Amino acid sequence: MSVGAYSDAAVYRRLLSQARPYWGHIAGLLLLSLLAAPLKLLTPLPLKIAVDSVAWSRPLPDWLDALVPVAVPRFGASMLMFAAGLLLATAVLSQF
Repeated sequence: MSVGAYSDAAVYRRLLSQARPYWGHIAGLLLLSLLAAPLKLLTPLPLKIAVDSVAWSRPLPDWLDALVPVAVPRFGASMLMFAAGLLLATAVLSQF
């Protein structure tokens, strides 16, 4: 048989049948790649917390204050530790 004897539909059908056992893996990789952009956008957030809340003693924005756990005091070294933990978490998740 020559190389051009297969139709495109037959090639795609064969490819999909061979990829069927790996659809879960493919879906997982697609999900991780879709999460990469929002994680990169979260990278400057810990710096904002450190500068605004620790250095300038400004209160957190309402949307961010709702995300900070109740156990974390909203001033000083505890906010700096929270910002460092958030920076570490975003770095680890983006490398995942």
